[in-house]
Amino acid sequence: MIICALYRPPDAPLENFKSCLQFMADYISGQEAYETCVLRDFNLPRIDWNSGGIVSGSRPATDQSASLLLDSMANNFPSQFIVEPTRLGNCFDLFLSNSPNLVTHISVTDTPLSNHRLLEIFLSHDPCRPHPLAPPDFNIFSFRSLDFYRADYKRINCLILPTGRSYGISAIPWSSRSC
Repeated sequence: MIICALYRPPDAPLENFKSCLQFMADYISGQEAYETCVLRDFNLPRIDWNSGGIVSGSRPATDQSASLLLDSMANNFPSQFIVEPTRLGNCFDLFLSNSPNLVTHISVTDTPLSNHRLLEIFLSHDPCRPHPLAPPDFNIFSFRSLDFYRADYKRINCLILPTGRSYGISAIPWSSRSC
């Protein structure tokens, strides 16, 4: 699992935020097998997370940063799990992920410790299984690749049942057996 924490100050220059998003995209590129999440305070109050659009009214640089974030999400983090306001009636704090099934529970509650609301996020990630399970790669000629569910047991039994002679299994005339 890859976890990135990002704080975007309210007056962050557009180019700096763009560089930060590009750095994250480059870092996770080629590591799609890992569950990845990005969280923290993005200070982008004008994104409507129910529609996925930008509500006008912010400074142009803030709207452009919001647009950059939405574009980055479309390419790297299609899931955004926080939809309740986290500060001043806006959803500043986000939890983005490339895995739609990663989050099992979210709660947003008031806390006396901060001017932001507390986020409680439960994940389905199993830290004892750091890599996604891949199906085993069996050699088609190995015993492990045999499919016993498709075996013709009636024919097998006919071929190996005693023939009336006291020969070992290697002496059975396989070509002369009619089953």
